[in-house]
Amino acid sequence: MHKNRQLVVFARAPRLGYGKTRLAREIGAAAAHNFYQTCLSQLLLNCSNGPWELVVAVASANDCDHSLFDAHQVITQTQGDIGQRMLHVLSQNNQQHTLIIGSDIPELNPDHLERAFNALESYDLVFGPATDGGFWSVGCRKNLTLPEEFMRNVRWSSQYALTDTLLSIPEHLTVAQIDTLTDVDDAVSYYQQQ
Repeated sequence: MHKNRQLVVFARAPRLGYGKTRLAREIGAAAAHNFYQTCLSQLLLNCSNGPWELVVAVASANDCDHSLFDAHQVITQTQGDIGQRMLHVLSQNNQQHTLIIGSDIPELNPDHLERAFNALESYDLVFGPATDGGFWSVGCRKNLTLPEEFMRNVRWSSQYALTDTLLSIPEHLTVAQIDTLTDVDDAVSYYQQQ
């Protein structure tokens, strides 16, 4: 089963003052750092033994050497906005169903991932909607050639991110949506998870 499925976690190394900037502005840098480190550690632990190949896609080469990633295969994301970076990863693996997830989803468990991978047996693309209008996961089935316009003209970090992304998908591709979860980007979502 591992050969047929790749789970890619988009992450930053948990360092004080690095990443989670919107959350840090609202709850403080130390609290944001502690939240992210705990959330990412738990996510990697929960996802490490599933029926998939786990890869951590870090935001920059400086993140590769963080001890939290020692037990995992690590790649560096390409340049560009988040859509370009996700499209690059999804376009690389024609031999596997590929699912990208964020690293700030406290509710996430292996059952959610299993549902996403199962959906890719019947659909071209799968999304896990987020409560803020974005999405916590995006996946594509193996051997799918993604169109150039996929994930273009998306208002990232807004309530329109998922809607805009869905509008970028050609009509001939089939799309499934699975569980709606909360990704923690601001104080409101942070306190809802406490």
